[in-house]
Amino acid sequence: MGYTSFKELAGKSGSVNSSYQRQYTRQFRIITDDATHGPYYVGSHPSLPLIFSAYPDDANAFCVSLSPQQDSDNPLAWTVTAQYAYAMDSWAGGGGGVGPVATGNPQIDSQQKGQPPASRASAPLSRPRDYSFQTINVGQRVVEKDVVTNEPIVNTAGDPIAPPYLIDIPAIAITIGLNSTTAPGDGWVSALGKINTNTLTIGTWIIAAKRARLRGISANLVYEEGLSYWRWQINFEVRYSWKWDLRSVGLEAKQYARDGAGNQITVKGPIKKNGRYITQPTGLDSNGFVAENTKAGGVWTDNAAQLSFDVIESTTFPSPL
Repeated sequence: MGYTSFKELAGKSGSVNSSYQRQYTRQFRIITDDATHGPYYVGSHPSLPLIFSAYPDDANAFCVSLSPQQDSDNPLAWTVTAQYAYAMDSWAGGGGGVGPVATGNPQIDSQQKGQPPASRASAPLSRPRDYSFQTINVGQRVVEKDVVTNEPIVNTAGDPIAPPYLIDIPAIAITIGLNSTTAPGDGWVSALGKINTNTLTIGTWIIAAKRARLRGISANLVYEEGLSYWRWQINFEVRYSWKWDLRSVGLEAKQYARDGAGNQITVKGPIKKNGRYITQPTGLDSNGFVAENTKAGGVWTDNAAQLSFDVIESTTFPSPL
């Protein structure tokens, strides 16, 4: 037989705090036909509310815990307390800051936070991935030209200004949390520090090729729901570009000279100005000769070439991702 009686007890309760977070409590009375039935069996009664089901009178509050308690004087009788809360991801026992977290294992308790109830899953390998995003600064770069006029930043003699002006390099850090039976391997070791060869989809964000760089991974073995699995965290850094863009400058340049037969040839050598070798790099054109300086409206400009280099290897990242 199993269950012989089920009813909801009168005396619903509720509360609201200063942050307008509401909690509710319902109680149910269940009678079984065998004193050996335990809390798991009682808490699985088909008429009990499901975890994350909505409170009957408040669709914004969800069931966050079921607590079966056996009567001390009647082992066949059980009282099951269902607690509902707005803040599903705070604390166990109602989501309102009472008691410890569900398991105490952050590898488990950090999962699925912020997910709507309908998207959550009990089975670890069926759970949706977790994503977090934040902006970071990842170093500095030299500002080589005016962003309004696109003119090189040089002094009145046409030389780069020292010390140069530096600005922060912004980026977005992405952390992906996922569960998998796959353990880390050589594929991930070889992918560290590389950027994506193809487009990369992270959540709802489709990241263009060569914009996301793998900065690190962690994988911890977890045992839950009768299953041993790896809890992964994969960290990416996303920038608009990973190319090295810079103005062509140098202390040496290509120059015209004459060979022994009097023919004009091209050689490379130190750059002289006013009979003296320069001590600061100067602009070079696309052929490696000293850039031509012109002055218009009191501003010096030159035809120095703009260089761009791919300096980071790309790869297709392995599973799981």
